[in-house]
Amino acid sequence: IAALTGLKAKILSQVETFGSNTIIVQPQLPDKGLKRTLTWWDIRLKPREFEGLLEHCPSLQRYTKISEAGQYTVKYGEKSVQNAHVYGVEPAWHPIEHRPIVLGREISDIDTGRMVCLIEPELRDKLGFDKDCIGETIRIGPRNLRIIGVIEKRNDLQFGGGGQERYEIIIPFETASKFQREYWVWAFAEAKSAEVLEEGVGELKFFFRRGRHLSPDEPDTFRVDSLKSAIQTFNNI
Repeated sequence: IAALTGLKAKILSQVETFGSNTIIVQPQLPDKGLKRTLTWWDIRLKPREFEGLLEHCPSLQRYTKISEAGQYTVKYGEKSVQNAHVYGVEPAWHPIEHRPIVLGREISDIDTGRMVCLIEPELRDKLGFDKDCIGETIRIGPRNLRIIGVIEKRNDLQFGGGGQERYEIIIPFETASKFQREYWVWAFAEAKSAEVLEEGVGELKFFFRRGRHLSPDEPDTFRVDSLKSAIQTFNNI
């Protein structure tokens, strides 16, 4: 009981950093029907599938697509760090994720497609920067990017500790295509209030089912989860 209570407190504190109105959208293979034999690549979310989302989901306040551009070696001068995770985000990611900017500024609309990035303090120190590294250029894999901000390290939503040192680099969503032509996409959305959270989940499901031309008897090829429902599931356990 003590172990579960401690674990619950940890999970709840991590969820609070996102906000209980947050909804996660990601691809998922169905466990029945003809589409169960598809590959993950076949059912991946594509950026164009999000067009018109807010107009058709009135319970949502904002959303951000998130792309996984891969893992790369990061270099600055003679120093390098391997296997840094690079993620592309849109400006709405900042008010949804609630990760403070320690130095510099957030990614904004003016950064669309530009070769700029945010790094974490631990990566800054590992590369040998002084505290103020804004405006400096680092090499991420095959590309040079300019640092516009230092962002607080993520408090991972995970059961148990990882123990492995992990570095994240945040870039504009459109910039991810300059690293990889095709990339993995998921999304965070935020409901306007807790009262309309479940309506937002339903609107998203309807939006993606229609966009993916799923017939009424076909299962979803995606998953929509609210963090509130994740907390309820944990409480049931």
